[in-house]
Amino acid sequence: MDKKILKAMYANVVANDELRPVMNGVYFDEEGECVGSDGHLLVVYKCGKTKFDGKIINLSGEEIEGKYPNYRSVIPKERVEYEHRIDLKELYAACQYHLRKETSSPDDRVSILHKTYKVKSLVQILTVFNVAGKLKEAVLYKSDQTTAAVIETKDITAIIMPCQHFEESVDVQIDEGSPMTISYENLINDYAFNSWRKPETKDWMDEA
Repeated sequence: MDKKILKAMYANVVANDELRPVMNGVYFDEEGECVGSDGHLLVVYKCGKTKFDGKIINLSGEEIEGKYPNYRSVIPKERVEYEHRIDLKELYAACQYHLRKETSSPDDRVSILHKTYKVKSLVQILTVFNVAGKLKEAVLYKSDQTTAAVIETKDITAIIMPCQHFEESVDVQIDEGSPMTISYENLINDYAFNSWRKPETKDWMDEA
């Protein structure tokens, strides 16, 4: 078991839900997998057999009583690759860059091949793969607009739920400061052309 991956799951995927306390921990099943989810993101990591098998463990190492949901039932079975594989390492960097911008909103979305995801959620799920050193080999598989998308490597299977997709709203700012949906192409281009620039610094005397 890689502790770094487990910590990344707790920090980025595990819920903080008073109504469903079983979601506030990682479930260690009896087949050598551990699972974390917040209801929108889910990560299954093949961690191997542990002393926690069959238990739900919170970040403090305490057991949470209850039955974990049937996570296998929500993971799509089909695996069909896109004709041109999405570079998830590049996508991860572009999403991080976008969230650092003063003009961004935590609710901004990105449209990837006609499916829409929250930029923040992509950063959370891809952080687990990055910590595991698996971003370069991870594959984002095809799915329809209402089905969770699968991102997978040999040892990690993750799903991310899409948001509602409206083609006419892509790259359109409705109101200043409001969340927007950015096309994948524009997200990547913005990162490629602007991430190297140093942020402008304002002199307080300019506003005097």
